Amino acid sequence: MAKYRPIYTHIWKDPDFQELDPESKLLFLYLCTNESTTDSGIYPITARTIANETGLELATVRQRLGNGCLRNIHYDEPLKYVFVAKFKRYNAGGKPELVVKGIMNDFRHSRQTHLWSIFMEEYPEYAEAILTIAEPVRHGTDRGKKSEPLANGYPTVTERINGLVTVGEPLANGCSEIPSNPNPNPNPNPNPSERLPNGLNPATWDEYKSWRAEIKKPLTKKDEKDAFGEIIRLKIAGYDPEQVVLQSLDRKWIRFFPIKQNNGNKENNSPDEALRNLKKRRANK
Repeated sequence: MAKYRPIYTHIWKDPDFQELDPESKLLFLYLCTNESTTDSGIYPITARTIANETGLELATVRQRLGNGCLRNIHYDEPLKYVFVAKFKRYNAGGKPELVVKGIMNDFRHSRQTHLWSIFMEEYPEYAEAILTIAEPVRHGTDRGKKSEPLANGYPTVTERINGLVTVGEPLANGCSEIPSNPNPNPNPNPNPSERLPNGLNPATWDEYKSWRAEIKKPLTKKDEKDAFGEIIRLKIAGYDPEQVVLQSLDRKWIRFFPIKQNNGNKENNSPDEALRNLKKRRANK
C-alpha cells in the first residue's frame, strides 16, 4: 500500500477525463489515490467505503461503478474488487523492479477476480510473468478450494494457465475467446524447459543448468519455474533475459539480478557469441 499517489497533471487534458461530470471526476481521482490503491490498479474496495470517504451518495457510487459510465474503471461486484485500467498512465510509477514485484504480489492475493483477465489484455507485457505463478494465496474457508469460473463471461486466470484460454484477441464485450472445442487432454504442467522466457537462448540456459549441477545445486522443476519467474520480472523491468543469465553465470550467482553497469557480459554480440566468450572467460579463471 503506497503512502502517496502522485497524479500526472496531464490528466486534466485527457479526453476521457474531460467528458466526465464533476461527481465522476471526483470518483475517478479517488480510485487513483485512495489508501487501498496498488501497483496493478486492482484492489478490494466497497461502494460504501467510497461513499463514506468521498461524500458521494451511496446510490451514486453504485450507479457509476455498475453501469460502465466510468471509462477505464471495471468493478467486480460479487468480490468487491476494482480495476483502474490505464492506472500507470495517470500515476507516476516507482522503481521498475519494485513495481513488477508489487504487481506479482497483488496477483497472488487477488487472482480469484476476473479483473486479472482484463489486466492482461490491458498490459500484455505482464501476462508472461503472471502465468508463471502457480498457486494463489488462500484465506479462510477458501483454503484448498479450486477456483471456479466467475461471472460476466470472463475466464479465470486458472483457465488461462491450464491452456483453455489464451491471452489473445478480445471479443466485443472485452472477454477473451474460449475455444469451442478445447483440447480434451490439455497439459497444464509442461516441462518448464519447453517454455523458456522470450529472449533467452536455450544454449545459455543449458549452460546455467550445467553450472548448477557442477556446484552440486542442480535445478529442480520448481527451481526452474521460480528462476523463469525472476527472469521474466526483470525482463518486464527492462533487462535483457540473455544478459541477465550471462551475468549470473559470469559472477557465479545462483539467482538473477538487474544488470550491473560494469557487467562484462554486456557486449554487442549475438547470443551464441556472447555465450562462447563467457565460456572462454570461465575457462581462463
